[in-house]
Amino acid sequence: MGGLSLHALVVLAIVWASALIYYDLRFHRLPNLLTVPAALVSVVWALFMQNTGQILWSAVTWPALYIAQLVVSFFCNGRDGCNRGVGGGDIKLAVPLGVAAAAVGSVFAVLLASMTAAILSLCTATLLRRSYVAHGPSMILATVMVSIVFVE
Repeated sequence: MGGLSLHALVVLAIVWASALIYYDLRFHRLPNLLTVPAALVSVVWALFMQNTGQILWSAVTWPALYIAQLVVSFFCNGRDGCNRGVGGGDIKLAVPLGVAAAAVGSVFAVLLASMTAAILSLCTATLLRRSYVAHGPSMILATVMVSIVFVE
């Protein structure tokens, strides 16, 4: 990938992440318009990588953890339990972020990003004294942090 196209990709990623962060902070939702295309593009990108299997298997870990949390919440708390914690937008956002983390550090990076996102959200909720905070910004920040650590 040439220098210009890499810079364009970085700028596009920053604009995309900024739009998601703004929207989630303002409306507590992550729109399909921003999450679904990113999920599809990231999976297609992974298909062209040399270690496709490793990236995709590692990347699926993050959304799988969120789906498991949603299922457990449903069975423990009934339908009302599904209104708290991660939602569908977070699950869809976990796909491209999982691919990004997996591309730089395999399943360990994905698990570290997921755990870091949870810690960031908990710290934010504690500092703001709220029972609910937007989780998308923490997911994005955690992925950036983990990617910086794992990039060689």
